[in-house]
Amino acid sequence: MAEEQRESNRQSIGELDIDVSPALKGLKAVKRAANEAVQAMEKLDDYSGKASFLQLGDMIRVGSLEAFSTEELHEELAKRQGIEEVIIANHRTVYLQEYIGVRGSRSISGPARILINRD
Repeated sequence: MAEEQRESNRQSIGELDIDVSPALKGLKAVKRAANEAVQAMEKLDDYSGKASFLQLGDMIRVGSLEAFSTEELHEELAKRQGIEEVIIANHRTVYLQEYIGVRGSRSISGPARILINRD
């Protein structure tokens, strides 16, 4: 079984024979170490009561929400229930008319992405 696995990790190109087993072992070790680091950071958060480890979707950052770019925050919010995204194409203009408490209108020219929070 182990011999078959080693053979499946080899690629032959003409007369060149490459064994990628050591590289795979190294990548697995790096993944284990990264997972251990994430667990340690989560424990630190539990003990300190402060946000030192944040996960937003599949993105992980250390620090506060300021560690995420505006684009990353926008993308995450756009995925959420109760949020509607309006995209204004380049060379287009949208006019927002009077709404409660404010008189007048406002124009927004594209390209732009607007999030509407109905939550």
